[in-house]
Amino acid sequence: MVPSAGPAVKLGITLNPLPPGVQDQTIGIAMVFSDLTRDWGAEALNELQALERAEPHENLEPDHCRVLVRTSMQPVSFQKVAELKRYADGRTERTDAHEALVTWTPPNETFVRRFSEPDGMLRLDRLHTTAQRVRSYLAFCAGFPVPVVAIVASKDFLRAVRLECDPDRYPLARARGLPSDSEMAAWTTALEQAYLRGQSLLNHFPPDEPKGRAISLVGAAIWAEEPEERFFYAWRALEVIATYDLAAVRRNVLAGDLTRASLYFDRKAVPLVSEQNVVIDPLEKVAVSVQSRVPETRMETIERYYALRNAIAHGTVSPEEHLEVLKASVPITALALQTANSCIEENGPVLS
Repeated sequence: MVPSAGPAVKLGITLNPLPPGVQDQTIGIAMVFSDLTRDWGAEALNELQALERAEPHENLEPDHCRVLVRTSMQPVSFQKVAELKRYADGRTERTDAHEALVTWTPPNETFVRRFSEPDGMLRLDRLHTTAQRVRSYLAFCAGFPVPVVAIVASKDFLRAVRLECDPDRYPLARARGLPSDSEMAAWTTALEQAYLRGQSLLNHFPPDEPKGRAISLVGAAIWAEEPEERFFYAWRALEVIATYDLAAVRRNVLAGDLTRASLYFDRKAVPLVSEQNVVIDPLEKVAVSVQSRVPETRMETIERYYALRNAIAHGTVSPEEHLEVLKASVPITALALQTANSCIEENGPVLS
C-alpha cells in the first residue's frame, strides 16, 4: 500500500561547535616553516669532518673502527597569519593577522662510538649498523625521529652516511598556535635530556644484548613511515623483551624461586592437570611480559596485535586488516616503548 502524499517536511541538524554556555571563541591560525634552502645535513657533516681530520682514519689500527654521528635537527619557525572567530550558531569570521616569525633553534649533539672487528665484511656491516643504532637510540629517547648524519671509518674505509627526515616529523611542528618562550625552552630541555639518555643507553646496553635489541627495535618503529613496518618492529621489540623475561624466570626456577613463574603456570593449569604437553607459545609469552610490566594492557588487545602480526608476517593482510594495522601502529609502538622502558629501568634509571 502506498501512503498518501502529505505536506513536505524538511529535516536538518544544527551543530553547536562550542561547549554549552560559550557564545564565541577566537582561534589563532599559525603556519609552520622550515628553511629548505640550506642543507642542514651537509652543515652537520662539515662539523664531523673537522673531527675526522683531527684523528685521520689512516691512523687507526687495522681492526679499529670509529663512527662519528651528529644530529641534524633544523630550526622551525612559526607565524600567526589569521584569527578565526567561531560563534555558537555555527558562523565563523576570519581576519588576517600577520605577525613576526617565532623561531625555535634546536640543540644538536655529537656522538662517538668505537669498536674493533677483525672480520672485514663484518667490520663494514658494523660500521653502518652502529650509525643506525645511534639513530634508533635517539628516537627511542626523544619519542620521535631525530635526523642524524655520520662518518663511518676504519683504516681502509671512510664514508659519509645521512639518516635524515623532513622536519614535519618533529612533533613540535604540529603545535597549535605560536609557541611561547617557555614552551620552546621546554622543547630544548627535553631534547637535551634525550641526548644525555641516549648516550647513557648506548654505553650501558650493547647491541647484541636483549635490552639493546629492544631499544633499537622500538627506535626503528618510531622511524618507520610505513604502518606495517612500524607495527612489525614494535611487535618484535615486545617479543625480545618477553624472551628476556622468560629466560630470567627460568633462571629463578632453577635456583628454587617459583614466584614469577606462577604467571606462566597459571595459564597452563588446565593442560597440566589434563596431562597434556605444555608449550608456552609466543602470544602467551608476550602477554605475561607485557601485562606484568604494563598492567593496564587488555588481553584482547594483545591477542589482536598477535593476529595482525601473523597476517603481516605471512603476507595475508586484507584491506580491513591493513586499516587495523594503520590504526594500531601508533599505540603498539607506544606500548613497546613503555614496556622497553620498564625493562631497561627495572633496576633503577640509567642516567650515568
